Amino acid sequence: MAKIVRNPSQGEQPKKRTTADIWKSIGSALLQGLTFGTSDELVSFARSLGSDKSYTELVTEARERLDEFRKTDPVKAYSAEIIGSLPTALAGGAIIGGFLRGAQPIQKAMTAGGVEGALYGAGASDTPTIGERATSAAISAPLGAAGGAIGQKITPVLQEGAKSMLKRGFPLTMGQAYGEPLSSIEQKISSPLMQPVIQAARAKPQQKFVTETINNAIAPIKVKLPFGVTGEEAVDKAMDAIADAYEEILPKAKLNVQPVNTKIDSIIGKAILSVDEGGVSLTPEDVKDFRKIINEVYGRFARGVDFETGAISGERFKESEALMSKAIRNLKNQGKLTETRLLREVQSSLRDEFAKQNPDLPDLQAVNKAYRNMMPIVKISDAAVSRQGVFTPSRLVKEEQKGRGRRAEEVVRAREARDILGSTVGDSGTAGRLMTSPMKTLASLPSYPLLSSMYEFPSFGRNVAKLPALATKATTPFLAANAPSLLPNSLLSDAQAAPMDREEMMMNLLGEQTPMITIRPQGSQYLLTD
Repeated sequence: MAKIVRNPSQGEQPKKRTTADIWKSIGSALLQGLTFGTSDELVSFARSLGSDKSYTELVTEARERLDEFRKTDPVKAYSAEIIGSLPTALAGGAIIGGFLRGAQPIQKAMTAGGVEGALYGAGASDTPTIGERATSAAISAPLGAAGGAIGQKITPVLQEGAKSMLKRGFPLTMGQAYGEPLSSIEQKISSPLMQPVIQAARAKPQQKFVTETINNAIAPIKVKLPFGVTGEEAVDKAMDAIADAYEEILPKAKLNVQPVNTKIDSIIGKAILSVDEGGVSLTPEDVKDFRKIINEVYGRFARGVDFETGAISGERFKESEALMSKAIRNLKNQGKLTETRLLREVQSSLRDEFAKQNPDLPDLQAVNKAYRNMMPIVKISDAAVSRQGVFTPSRLVKEEQKGRGRRAEEVVRAREARDILGSTVGDSGTAGRLMTSPMKTLASLPSYPLLSSMYEFPSFGRNVAKLPALATKATTPFLAANAPSLLPNSLLSDAQAAPMDREEMMMNLLGEQTPMITIRPQGSQYLLTD
């Protein structure tokens, strides 16, 4: 069939589209996507019920308008149709996945992509015959399955330990929650503006770990740390709470000091004969000073025993306990870590013996349990002085496993945190880069609001990390249905061929040029052109 084209230099000019016309076309494209390519037929059928025009005339007009919009403004037309298809694709994928309980995520994604691709392919077919629609669906289905597989492959998956930590309120960044490759990318971002934001965001779960660990340790005495306290300050407040709890209970009990005296002599004797864990041994002068401290905080109270029972009252032990806690803090502040460790060992022996001799005081047993829970934490916190007492999960795992089984709750949680948090981001030299790379700083400004929000609000960041996969899955049905149009026309069904009538298609296949006829201005003469 000849195609008649008006002389472009004369005659009627195309009618200029108004803003209302454009929005109407966008609405039609949105609806076409929402219905997986069937809105032209659905709307035309509804209109035919109250119109003088037939369904065939109306659907032909609807398709012509949609094709014209795609030709004149393809960006708006296809963007609107893709956006319109997203809700249907996502909802449909969830429903299909719900029917496949027990299936692997990749199986669910491929099934959903294949089914939705087939539906969209059949719906987008312009021919009414079942055979043609089936052909379109058959071509689109495998493309949809492939798209679903790609979408699932790039979907970030929560690490096993991250699931538990998120439930407990840990503000994990996307890299910490999903692991590699996001974790490496996150730590290698070199933007001078973003590095301090990422650094602070990755440090928050570490601080939360310290706070949670200490709160769990002192749970037997029903005390919690104040909000925002972490590191060395958190350890000190926990130990103060335990000391306060001891002071409330001590007046109710008594202590036979003989076993304690023997234990203290043993502790000092070992300190003289061996090297401390930190590689430092006590000199004779150090031992002399340490004995003075022991005498000051304990010995003078122990000498006031009841000669009939050989025990000191709880009131006297309460005074000794308070002085011993104060002496431990002073030694720590002076940097005398060996003496601090030894005095804590003495205090631990005292408290263990006190609890052993007073088994009928349940509150005392609870306080002693909290104290024993804190001992591994205190030890590694003291060793982390350079980090303000903020200890790492890996260090706690090693310490906790010395006194607990691998399946103990404290050890399990520490292992989870070790696997997820690793180490906090180190000093990146941000200040130096800000001074030496002003152009790099300026270049990163446009993206800063979005990127910084992803780390200031970690849950938002974790959702953003899912967007590429969601977008792939959501656009798969549309792409699967429209991908065949990219193939050579000879490989396509009539329904999927580019818009041309059958005569023109046959002439192209036979290698003949379609004749063009130009109408002259007066309309009385015709010219056959090549």
